[in-house]
Amino acid sequence: MKVSAWFLKALNWIAWISAGMGSLFILLGIIQILFGIYLKIAGIERPDGPRLFGYSEIVNFFILSANFFIIMIASNMILYKYQNNKE
Repeated sequence: MKVSAWFLKALNWIAWISAGMGSLFILLGIIQILFGIYLKIAGIERPDGPRLFGYSEIVNFFILSANFFIIMIASNMILYKYQNNKE
């Protein structure tokens, strides 16, 4: 099956963007955990709890990052398949 070059280039961009977004959400989750630990140690009480962003759950950042990493892995698998068929 013949695949155009623009499709492979777009898939490569999707993989890189997904990796960046996954890393960003992991970083946000870690920052939120550290922020909560700091508030606990300092003894500061907030009305919405020890969260950086109100009414958000720490787990959601890690679930979202896992989804972006799955998109990245799937994109790389498709790229790998078509690059091996080319040779």
